[in-house]
Amino acid sequence: MGSKKRKKASKANRNSHDQGHQKDPGQPEKTLPKKSRSWFVLAFILLFSFFCYSPSLDNGFVNWDDGENFYENELITELNDHNFWDLSKKIFTTDIIGGYNPLSIWTFLLENKFFGLDSPFYWHLNNILLHLICCFFVFWIGKRMGLGLVGTSILTLLFAVHPMRVESVAWVTERKDVLFGAFYLAAMFYYIKGKQDGFRRRDYLIIGICFLLSLFSKIQAVILPLSLILIDYYFSKDSKITMKSIVSKWPYLLLLFVCMIAASTKSDKHNKVQYHQPLMVKVQ
Repeated sequence: MGSKKRKKASKANRNSHDQGHQKDPGQPEKTLPKKSRSWFVLAFILLFSFFCYSPSLDNGFVNWDDGENFYENELITELNDHNFWDLSKKIFTTDIIGGYNPLSIWTFLLENKFFGLDSPFYWHLNNILLHLICCFFVFWIGKRMGLGLVGTSILTLLFAVHPMRVESVAWVTERKDVLFGAFYLAAMFYYIKGKQDGFRRRDYLIIGICFLLSLFSKIQAVILPLSLILIDYYFSKDSKITMKSIVSKWPYLLLLFVCMIAASTKSDKHNKVQYHQPLMVKVQ
């Protein structure tokens, strides 16, 4: 009798356990949280973008401005074990082909130090990685500005693989474009984040540093204060550009003034080498 009772009790417990795990027809299926879905989609976009630009990893250098910017620029080619910081100082006080983008040129010095001029693979890889950072911030800016996951994904994909992006990613000399873009978009993201979540001192510091680095990468970053004013307009309740919004951008205008002073004290350095070879010749 005792054995039969134990069997019945065991069977009842198993039935109760099975019923507890049966799916409730009225209960919705579990799905990924919204933030997890966003990260999953972003990861896919970044991987897809990397795949699209991966053929450029087989490229060499070209004789269209690559020479003046790095492989025939003595500020890059004369690097040795003792003069890295001396060359770095000269880069930030030197005009290359009439343009002042010292941070971009300095990244070439870093690449020459770690990879050498005979390994263009890593130079092209860095361009791709910087472009992916730009895509990362475009995605989260879209989310912060109220686009849904579908809209943000379309926005990021269009930015990532648009034909106008190809030159900036596949041409090493255009490092200035992807480098300036990474810092510029980072500054925009943290400004939007501050508008929505409340500004902290750290946010102002990050925005200021990103703006300065963007300015030293490409002079087109001068329009960031205007972009921030337009962000204020986008999030304003009455859709107006106020004087308060304009005046509050004075720290960024001050940074812009500092950059202009630095650019005005530079020396001119124009490479005089004349090129007569086909455009897409590779540097051996």
